[in-house]
Amino acid sequence: MNIKINQEIFNLYEKLHLGVLICNNITNNKEGVDTQALLDENLELSRQKLSDLENVTDLRVVKEWREAYKKFGEKKNRSSIEALLRRIYNNKEISCINPLVDIYNAMSIKYQLPCGGEDIDAMKGDMELAVADGKEVFVPFGCDEEEYPKEKEVIYKCGNSVVCRCFNWREADFSKLTEDTKNAVLIMECLSSEELDTLNQALDEMKEIIENLLGGNCKKYILNQDNSVLITSRKIEERL
Repeated sequence: MNIKINQEIFNLYEKLHLGVLICNNITNNKEGVDTQALLDENLELSRQKLSDLENVTDLRVVKEWREAYKKFGEKKNRSSIEALLRRIYNNKEISCINPLVDIYNAMSIKYQLPCGGEDIDAMKGDMELAVADGKEVFVPFGCDEEEYPKEKEVIYKCGNSVVCRCFNWREADFSKLTEDTKNAVLIMECLSSEELDTLNQALDEMKEIIENLLGGNCKKYILNQDNSVLITSRKIEERL
């Protein structure tokens, strides 16, 4: 499986960087793994940082992602990082799902960068960040009915299947991370070069936590306008 950013994306977001972790041979079940403490620690730190705000929309990261969504005409749906921070601001809990999802949620909260993950073995082709033509097929997480992205919407896709709509708003069901996931790709996004140090720090910490708690091994990559294609190992390609 290769990962690439379509050139059309850089016409909208010239300074976009994707931080990618390829995680191989992990054990993603809850037995013997406590991710609740990791989530709780970062939730509390985030609540303290947000306590003086009048509104979540005052945060720079929320403003940036709302502007990013406006560039493809989206005014209703919100970025995953806004959704997480809004829940924290409103004193709502963020439940444990499975260890890998819990880890990337904790890192997303800590570093205030959107992050998502997919099961590599569920995807039978390359993953691409692209502008939708509106004909791609999307089956949302937890659903079985097909729907379609809007034309010119920014999506992640695998062939004609949508992996995630509106950049990082809503994940597909077919590629979701489960306790049976052995090989995964995690993607963390930042919209400017000024956040690159933060992105690298977040990826390094996430890599260390995953390898310590879930075993296996992780490799880190950064995709941007100068390096927009990631060719993964032959071992992964053959497995797909």
